[in-house]
Amino acid sequence: MFLINISYTEITEESEALLPAHIEYLQQYYDNGTFVLSGSKVPRTGGVIIANGTDKKVLTKVMQDDPFYGLDNVEYELIEFEAKRVQLENFIG
Repeated sequence: MFLINISYTEITEESEALLPAHIEYLQQYYDNGTFVLSGSKVPRTGGVIIANGTDKKVLTKVMQDDPFYGLDNVEYELIEFEAKRVQLENFIG
């Protein structure tokens, strides 16, 4: 599994204008089973995405499909991890 950590150095008019396209991007990868969970950081300094997958190259390409990717004010980090446990009974989503 992977964590995609998205950080804004600042929120700009350009990044705000791309928000609807970013939401469509998220839905595309939820629909094909790649994304498991996502949300905004609090305070709103970026977001996080939990993604299925075992191929870092494929997920790097997925990450680069985000309309925010490549903006000067947005930074991305792809972190691979091995999920060992999950507790969904009390999960609040």
